[in-house]
Amino acid sequence: MLDTVAKVDTCEAWKQSSWSDIARVKPFGSQTHDLEELVEEMDAETWASLKFTTLNIHGRFGLLLWWGWASVATMDKFAGMWLLDQVINYGELSWNPNYWHNKKYIQGLVDILIQSNSKEQKRLCVVWWISNFTNIDVFCKAFVDAVQEKVSELKDAWIKIFVRRWWVNDKKWLARISAFCEKNSISCTLADGDTYITEAMEQLK
Repeated sequence: MLDTVAKVDTCEAWKQSSWSDIARVKPFGSQTHDLEELVEEMDAETWASLKFTTLNIHGRFGLLLWWGWASVATMDKFAGMWLLDQVINYGELSWNPNYWHNKKYIQGLVDILIQSNSKEQKRLCVVWWISNFTNIDVFCKAFVDAVQEKVSELKDAWIKIFVRRWWVNDKKWLARISAFCEKNSISCTLADGDTYITEAMEQLK
């Protein structure tokens, strides 16, 4: 056949290691946000896993997710609440990214959330299941520092923070985030391992 276009998914491309000249492209009609390209570059610099896919830049839920079923459970719950079309992104921030990779990722997401034209309550959501070999101290310092630089914009855009964190040092860092939000008059909802992910997310309705 002549003038034919074939699509090969990433699984098959991985199986066929001799096909070294395959260019992976986005689905037809999809758009690539600048943050996707930045995250892809950062992902190539580290053994940590950084992924970011834009779903709706004018949604009202910006997600910082980790694997270990947290991301799956979170998206499934959004679908069950009929809110999936309001989710800005899907992705991953796992396997211990360094401070600067964490901070750039978080700042990029916060910028999208601020610029979203959604007229409903917007949320910056941090959903963590287990430690995933990620240093919670490094992440939380990057999170607080990144949000600190955007406090005024967060308030102007009427953005609240939602955190569900379980495992090592969770209570220490939930307390620090709570103190940070209280100091800066940012509304936040915090949940630890005593509240299951889907139960905690009921507060996002």
